[in-house]
Amino acid sequence: TFEGFLSTSRKARAEHLESLRDEERTMIIYEAPHKLCATLEDLKAVFGGDRQISLCREITKLHEETIRGTIDEAISIYEQKPPKGEYVLVVRGKALRAGPTVSLQQALERLSFYRDEGNSLKQAARFASQDTGFSKNELYNLALEQISEKKRILDKPLL
Repeated sequence: TFEGFLSTSRKARAEHLESLRDEERTMIIYEAPHKLCATLEDLKAVFGGDRQISLCREITKLHEETIRGTIDEAISIYEQKPPKGEYVLVVRGKALRAGPTVSLQQALERLSFYRDEGNSLKQAARFASQDTGFSKNELYNLALEQISEKKRILDKPLL
């Protein structure tokens, strides 16, 4: 996501960065050399020092340079040598959720909850998928299997 130059107003700058706290896409920010160190500190305050960043200096010019690392590493580098030239900061987005945070059984219980509310099986699978991170199709197919199994057991003749 292209963010351009950050505001020079401290409040607007802080609000803008705060709005990006949970951004999962890579962020592109332009910065002037005299504001680079302050911007890196602001980025650290919002994203943490371990967030990956690339600092691209003087792109397409004679002294083009790219430094890759964490925000903390970038701060350390520019404490040693003052920044020169125009910078494009490429900040990695927030890491995506690793996957489902609940068990499959809990996800199926959530699907059942939505069914009990009067939703179709397809809608319930979609809602449960959004809540749990499991695949909508996986939940739908497993629910169909459970329904078929219950029906088979109920239709079995008594001895």
